[in-house]
Amino acid sequence: MLEGIVDVLTTNWDNCIERGSSDERPSAVVTSQDLSNVTPPSVLKIHGCATQPQSLLVTSNHLAAPPQWVIDETRHRLGATTVAFVGIGDIAGYVKLRIEEALHDVGVIDNIRVVSPGIVSGWASSQWAGLVPDLGAGQRIAATADDFLEQLGRAYVLGVFGDIALEFSDHPKFLAAVKNAQNSITASDALKVVVWARRAAVTPHAGVSVFDSESMTTMLCALGVLLPDGFAVEASGAVRTPEAYWQVLVSSGRTSASRMQREAQNRLSAARTEGREVPKYLVAGGIGWGLGTTLPSDILNEGRGDDVLDGPLNLMPEILRAEEVLA
Repeated sequence: MLEGIVDVLTTNWDNCIERGSSDERPSAVVTSQDLSNVTPPSVLKIHGCATQPQSLLVTSNHLAAPPQWVIDETRHRLGATTVAFVGIGDIAGYVKLRIEEALHDVGVIDNIRVVSPGIVSGWASSQWAGLVPDLGAGQRIAATADDFLEQLGRAYVLGVFGDIALEFSDHPKFLAAVKNAQNSITASDALKVVVWARRAAVTPHAGVSVFDSESMTTMLCALGVLLPDGFAVEASGAVRTPEAYWQVLVSSGRTSASRMQREAQNRLSAARTEGREVPKYLVAGGIGWGLGTTLPSDILNEGRGDDVLDGPLNLMPEILRAEEVLA
């Protein structure tokens, strides 16, 4: 969701989706005012949110006459995008009402997908068969919610790698590097890959893809060149081999070189404070490298970093730029 892959509409009142991401928290749309003020991506909570009791649609009268923004947004999604109903094998009455209203107003079902383990084998007796009897066999996906979302995320990751491979189709060295990186990264599940990418980003923006960015493309090529025998991604944004441990940092948007350096220094400081393993830093992107954007750590040039137990010289990260790896 934070990568901008999907929008979420939910009839649930809880805030589990919002709390599911510890670093970046999507906003919830609960009122028409939220719809105007909140920057996507957001969780559209069409029956209200438990954190705002006055917004809850609870009674039959509430559900029969929802706010206009709920009707408009449901119609818009069903009419203009591909909509997957996930985890709704048995349709509660109040959910069925929303779907019936929207389908009646839109009149199109070609963009609907229904995801449920028994939706294929049990189609004839399912509630969906009565609700959308003309739903095609290809629109019924027999999968659990977890399996479907993993497949969706993996398709996104592989799609990005496919686009990069096309860009480098006439550059054998970089194409081979991308393939190396792809083999290593796709050994992990899609959720871990997306979390890895976003935690590698410096100042990411919700709804703007990190994995499909120019800086990440540079990083993926550099990883394939630097670590040709493979590596494992970690949720912290790091990569590991038996011999090396690298923290990956990629710029997000217009990020200065000094900001990238500060991020590496901040993460190094946190690792030392928490007693964690100290990585090297592989950095992609950043504007202004080599322009003297930071002061030297030792202006008298009298110190040696390996002689210092504490202080500024002990907090200088070892940085390698991805662009240098590819030069």
